Amino acid sequence: MKVFKFIFVFFLFLNLSAIGQESDSNILKSKIEILYKNHNIGNINKLIHENHSLDSEFVFEVLNRNLEYSLKQKNEKDLADTYNALGNFWNLQANKIKAFENYLHSETTSRKIHDKKMLAVALMNKSSLLDDKQERIKTLQEAAQLFIEKKDTLNLIKVYLNIGVTYSQLYEEANNSVYRLSQ
Repeated sequence: MKVFKFIFVFFLFLNLSAIGQESDSNILKSKIEILYKNHNIGNINKLIHENHSLDSEFVFEVLNRNLEYSLKQKNEKDLADTYNALGNFWNLQANKIKAFENYLHSETTSRKIHDKKMLAVALMNKSSLLDDKQERIKTLQEAAQLFIEKKDTLNLIKVYLNIGVTYSQLYEEANNSVYRLSQ
């Protein structure tokens, strides 16, 4: 009897959890629709970035809708932000090529409109996909300078952390090649 009660309570908990997640997802979708009515693409991208409970098909639809809207409205700031959000989406989907392409579009658009903060974020995100470690360090250093100008300490810390990791990878590669030569 105790096992039956345990199983019953367990399944009840699972159902309530699923209902709670579905409810949260519906609330987020409603918020997104309200933001669309207010033409607030930046906050939609931010909401998507902060919440990973939405299914990927819905997120992809929303981001493409944001892209179309930004292009139609010729809003370069929202366009750069949406390209960055699409880069993050594809990065989470493990599609590094599409992620890189979108980060590159975000970088190009940000440079065009002189949005240093978005440019720095795009560079930081793009750098994680660069195979050439020297190029990665150079890109991160450019992002660091922009974050210093914008007084964005949190992202500056992230950039310096990534620079340190990249230098340690270079050091390790150099030590491994010296070790292989000595054998």
